[in-house]
Amino acid sequence: MSGRHLEHLIRSSALLLVCLVCLLSRRAAAQSTTSLLPDATVLPQRALRFRALSGWTRYDELLGNGGTHNVAAPLATDSLTPLQIPAFSSIQSAIAAASGLSAFRLTAGRLTAAADSRIVTAPLIVEYGLTSRLTLGIVVPLVETRTTLEAQLNPKLGSATVGPNPALTSSAVLGQNAAFVQSMTAAATSLNARLTQCQGAPSGTGCGSLLAQQSAVQSLIQTTNTLAPILARVYGTTKDNTQAFIPLATDPSQLAIAARIKSLSDQYTAFLGGNPISGTLAGANGRAANIQLQNLLTSLGHDTLQSTDHSGIGDITVGAVYQLANTFGDSTATGRQYRVALNGNFRIGTGKPANRNRFFDLATGYGQPGIEAGVAADVRLRGRLSASAIGSYTLQLGSVAVSGVPNSGDAVYPLTLPTPGTYSAGNVMSLSVIPRYQVAGYLGLTGRYSFVHVGADQYAGAPSAGLAAQTAQQIGLGITYSTVVSRNRGPGAIPFEASFTHLETIAGSGGPTPKTFQDQIELRVFLPRR
Repeated sequence: MSGRHLEHLIRSSALLLVCLVCLLSRRAAAQSTTSLLPDATVLPQRALRFRALSGWTRYDELLGNGGTHNVAAPLATDSLTPLQIPAFSSIQSAIAAASGLSAFRLTAGRLTAAADSRIVTAPLIVEYGLTSRLTLGIVVPLVETRTTLEAQLNPKLGSATVGPNPALTSSAVLGQNAAFVQSMTAAATSLNARLTQCQGAPSGTGCGSLLAQQSAVQSLIQTTNTLAPILARVYGTTKDNTQAFIPLATDPSQLAIAARIKSLSDQYTAFLGGNPISGTLAGANGRAANIQLQNLLTSLGHDTLQSTDHSGIGDITVGAVYQLANTFGDSTATGRQYRVALNGNFRIGTGKPANRNRFFDLATGYGQPGIEAGVAADVRLRGRLSASAIGSYTLQLGSVAVSGVPNSGDAVYPLTLPTPGTYSAGNVMSLSVIPRYQVAGYLGLTGRYSFVHVGADQYAGAPSAGLAAQTAQQIGLGITYSTVVSRNRGPGAIPFEASFTHLETIAGSGGPTPKTFQDQIELRVFLPRR
């Protein structure tokens, strides 16, 4: 091959790829197809083929039996209550007891969330024709994943009944709380001592009035001794017993607590004189925001809410394609021509699974081994029309350790401390039909319909159903520029094929299925045998 021909080929290929990238630059993307079985072809004996792909996947919605919703919708809630955060139950009970309002319901407010995910894959695929029917191959994918997450607790004034406890960040408030509770217990102790003294010497000063209300005095002392530790638990008197949320200053529960404190204080003043109970317990000045939300998540053993990204090598695959039959090259064949090939792959779990304690984290691969078997059939119909049908089944092997086993259905709530366990991805079955039409010369158009079924994930370590099985249907279009079968190449020219494919998910059922938009460009370079 002359230097001029090589230079022309490189420039032409580079120009085509640049143009395709420019067309895709405004669209996030899809994980590219990295199969060794894009159709039923195999390489000639001792021939070598390099396939370079760049694929982009983007999605921000999930499909399922209940319509579409944003990726982060499972995290969003109109009211963050003990149903979502079981750790709130003890706080709710303590506030109800302190306020005397048995119907009190704790809510930290409204949580909004929205996310957008993308996966970029750039695999290198190398194939070698071991015989005229058997081709070996290896796929080494480079993967980058990213989820952009926006979440906000109480973006607007709403129905929150509790807010951040100032005692968490102010030692002065903590000291005031401790002094107030101490004054309550001290008042009860003083009143009890006075009552005992009067019972021993009824003629003492003021004892007549005190003994006449002896049952009320004893009830006051008992109420105080019961209420004081509850108030200490609600508002906090030491760093070790201070909870994150207390009633808002304007909430009926805080007003009820203040009224109970004033009533007790007035009674002690009447029995003992002066002001035995000093100080007060102030409510939260405002609603919680993202700082309190992040602190809550970390206290429950989860990572903070944030955008996540990973890059690295995905799952490496090695495999072979064996062609069972091929009449494409038979000059005596009439009518339709066909070829059929079988494929077998072994996947090495070199990818990185998602972090189960980080919301909406994306994996760079399964991280576990697997076996894939497939079959492909090509048929040339009439004139310029041809088609391929490809089916495959992936059997997952082994499992990987995970830091947290999900709730049933992979629901975000109730949010509790994570339970470690093991995880194995569901088996995958897929079927694709690809019609092709040769427009003219090197240029061709393709269509695609894919049906993909993913089995339910399996977890061990705690009772959990994980994700339900899910099914997706996808359609797509593409354009191909190929000199592989052309007889018009210059002497010594290296055959190549460049293609662009767009594929998107149009329907999903079962478990939540990403509504993906996938774009892929591919360059195949064939090095003939020497």
